[in-house]
Amino acid sequence: FAGADVDGDPLRARLAWLEQHNDELREGLEGSNRENERLREELKSSAQKVAELEEERERFFDEGIFDVVNQISQNSCMPPSWMFSPRSPRSARGAGGAGGGG
Repeated sequence: FAGADVDGDPLRARLAWLEQHNDELREGLEGSNRENERLREELKSSAQKVAELEEERERFFDEGIFDVVNQISQNSCMPPSWMFSPRSPRSARGAGGAGGGG
């Protein structure tokens, strides 16, 4: 419409421009609506993933961390089981070396 008047009436000029570009405007709005819907679905999916991760983190701190800490403490307080085995390489080396086999 670029400032042109239809019969000296700016309102008619705007209406004529809208009628000429109606299909383009409709396609643009429909495209925007589709994009908006797609973004809403992505947001919903992302929000669901965040909620699942938060739940998993909470469950880890409620249960999992205690299991990990207990396992680490048990393993760090107890010497390895091979130290108590009568056939372990260290006890065999110790016995062989001390037994004077040489």
